[in-house]
Amino acid sequence: MIRVLGDSYVISTANLIKNENVDGIENKLLKLKSLDKDQLKALHNEVLGSLKITDKGGAGLGLIDMARKTNNELVYNFEKVDDVFSFFYFQLKFNPKSTEDDNTPNPPISIAKGFHDVMDQNNTYMVYKGDFSHENVLTILKIIERNLQINPFESKSLKSLIYLVLTELLQNLTKHALTHNNKKLGAFLIGKHFNKYVISTGNFIENAKIAAFEEKIKSMNSKSKEELRETYIDTIKNGYIDSLGNSGLGFIQIAKECDQINNKIFKVNDEYSFLTLSVNI
Repeated sequence: MIRVLGDSYVISTANLIKNENVDGIENKLLKLKSLDKDQLKALHNEVLGSLKITDKGGAGLGLIDMARKTNNELVYNFEKVDDVFSFFYFQLKFNPKSTEDDNTPNPPISIAKGFHDVMDQNNTYMVYKGDFSHENVLTILKIIERNLQINPFESKSLKSLIYLVLTELLQNLTKHALTHNNKKLGAFLIGKHFNKYVISTGNFIENAKIAAFEEKIKSMNSKSKEELRETYIDTIKNGYIDSLGNSGLGFIQIAKECDQINNKIFKVNDEYSFLTLSVNI
């Protein structure tokens, strides 16, 4: 999990480790937390001078570097899962604009643990809130594509369908999300519910566009698969442009592949609202 607090970034990670390795990792972290900047620099040079690379890395050099670059803002916790494994929660905070801390307190790692628990309980695989520029969407798609490729439990056809629908939904968000401070603000989630993949997006939309948008969704949901196929082909042939300024091919493609496009509107003020779209695959 990555968060922005003031001018600082807070990065939290969680991974399984064997219980037999807990004490060794904690001893390294306790030692690093006890050292000041000069001592950390000296330790870094000492380890670098006698560095032995193994299949597990470089003698803790990564931890030393993180302690130096984050003003030793290393926060961690171990949570036992069973007799073999524990979750290792690790968190660091750093200010990329300065070597000095911005005095924003490092949030307790319990926040990251709680968020991880909620994601785990709800079978949520990924959540992203932020800028949905074209470049960021491509990055998200690459992450999902790689995870789908190595997933041994789903068929090739289902993987292709998930990627197709995901691409259309994210492109729709990029096209229609309101721009604020040169950013396309929105949110995205992918998870699983009752053995179906759930893909949801959310973005701000001008109130003046809501009626046309809802009418489009209603029209798509009311058509049969055959009607949607014909609409798709007809739209391509005739180059239709709707009142929202686009062909609507993305929505037709999503509707063709999913049972229904679910949407909700949450009014924010007289100018804009927050729109959510969700499909099950």
